Amino acid sequence: MLSNIIFAVPMGLCFWYAIRHIVDATGLLWSSKLIGFGVSNMVFAILTYALLKESILVPKTMVCLVLSVAIITIQVMWK
Repeated sequence: MLSNIIFAVPMGLCFWYAIRHIVDATGLLWSSKLIGFGVSNMVFAILTYALLKESILVPKTMVCLVLSVAIITIQVMWK
C-alpha cells in the first residue's frame, strides 16, 4: 500500500505531462491513445523477455511489434 501511495502521484503527473505534450505536438487527443498503445506493447514485450524469459522471436509477437512501430510512426510522422 505504501508503494502505491509513493509512486501514484509521480506517475500520474508523468502521464498527464506526456499526454499534454503529445496533444500539443499533434493537435489531437486520439494520437496520444494510439502512441501509448504502441509504446505499451513494446514495453510489455521487452519486460516479458527480460523478466519471464519469454521469447520475442515468436512470429505472432514479431508481427505485433512491427504493427506497434507502424502505429507510432504513423502518429508521429503524418502531418
